[in-house]
Amino acid sequence: MSRHALDASHYTSQETLSRERAHLFGALWTFIGFTSMVRERNQFFTRKVAGVPVLVQRTEAGIRAFINECPHRLSPIQTESAGKRPMVCPYHAWSFGAEGELRGIPNHGLYQFSAAEREKICLKKLHLEEVGQLLFVNFAQSPIALNEQFTDEFIGQLQDVSSHLDSQIIYSCHQVRYNWKLNMENVKDYNHVPFIHPQTFM
Repeated sequence: MSRHALDASHYTSQETLSRERAHLFGALWTFIGFTSMVRERNQFFTRKVAGVPVLVQRTEAGIRAFINECPHRLSPIQTESAGKRPMVCPYHAWSFGAEGELRGIPNHGLYQFSAAEREKICLKKLHLEEVGQLLFVNFAQSPIALNEQFTDEFIGQLQDVSSHLDSQIIYSCHQVRYNWKLNMENVKDYNHVPFIHPQTFM
């Protein structure tokens, strides 16, 4: 066992998860996907980051990221993992614009919102940064600058590496019952690649 191993309780503790959501996933920039996944207007992909549903979609204003929940009944705006459709909630067909603003409500007289109330109805927009072809999101209201989390040199390396990516990307999602820290520890173990992936990554 590594002398840096965490106590086993940190892999199952709700308190640890809450702290991670606040101080890691809630404060830092998280890689979310590739620009090639949202090349065309209305192309989207969805992810969950620490249990939070995220929607990344190309709108007429560019690539944007939102919490994937309609403010009406919290239904997901996009229900598939990837696709191409406008930001229209499938539950009651409320539609949203390029920056997440409310555009339309069918039978709007049913709700009797004042103009001021309607103005406040919008998707929760997330901060998004493009580094070459890589996309990062941040949940904080006032996030730290990307170069506070990563050095300028590392950001330059990411931009360079991403310029050599293939035009097509395979995304694989696996439902597993283990803590994200175990996966990170596994990946960071040098012996993992030569012994588990000798015919691929090597």
